[in-house]
Amino acid sequence: MASLKASSQKIDTANHSITIAPINSIIYRHGFPVVTDTLTYLGYFYYQDDSRGNCTVPYALVANGVNKVLGSYKLTSEEYAAWNGSAEGLLRIIALVLNVSFK
Repeated sequence: MASLKASSQKIDTANHSITIAPINSIIYRHGFPVVTDTLTYLGYFYYQDDSRGNCTVPYALVANGVNKVLGSYKLTSEEYAAWNGSAEGLLRIIALVLNVSFK
């Protein structure tokens, strides 16, 4: 289960291109020939919120400062209702969906 530890919370909201947090490392093998990367951050670029219960979040899993896995997630109505509008809240939701945990 993903959770942020209050004592070690390291969310970067100053970088306007992506909001990121460190995750427990994930080995990612892809391509041919096979390339192995160690994913160490989860982040999102921005979010599209219509203030009526719809929010879509493009996200990335990052290795060595490079976006390696890109995706987009639309919050469910339950997630949207529970979300407090914070960057941390969005990262928690995406982490739960992707089954990654924060450092």
